[in-house]
Amino acid sequence: MSSRDFSDEVLVVFFGYTSCPDVCPLTLSNLGRAIREMGEDAHRVQVLFITVDPARDTPERLKAYLSNFHPSFLGLTGPMEDIRSTADGFGAYFSTPRGEGDYTVDHTARTFVVDPSGRIPLTFPVTATPEEMARDLATLLRRFPS
Repeated sequence: MSSRDFSDEVLVVFFGYTSCPDVCPLTLSNLGRAIREMGEDAHRVQVLFITVDPARDTPERLKAYLSNFHPSFLGLTGPMEDIRSTADGFGAYFSTPRGEGDYTVDHTARTFVVDPSGRIPLTFPVTATPEEMARDLATLLRRFPS
């Protein structure tokens, strides 16, 4: 899967993991509310949640987790090398501890927005409200009529 698969959509990309105690559920909840607030424009926005914990985040676990926030959200996983390369391309940081069991993953709390031309014109901090996200996404979509 690549951004070319979403050529007419704005991609909202967040790096996180399903066991995250705070930043991930807050961000995904706010994104879900923002998408709902957008009305008919919502179909032109695709949220991609890329796990930084592929050892625990199976495709099934990602799908179940993301369904709690919005039915359209997609979860992506893969080999750690691919995830690291993708994160590096966005300038996103994460550090997964070695070992098994209960652990937390330090990761970037910023959400990246990719426009249909493949550029990243804006990012959202963890403090962005659903209203701010919806407004900024709608403004961006107006620059790329469907």
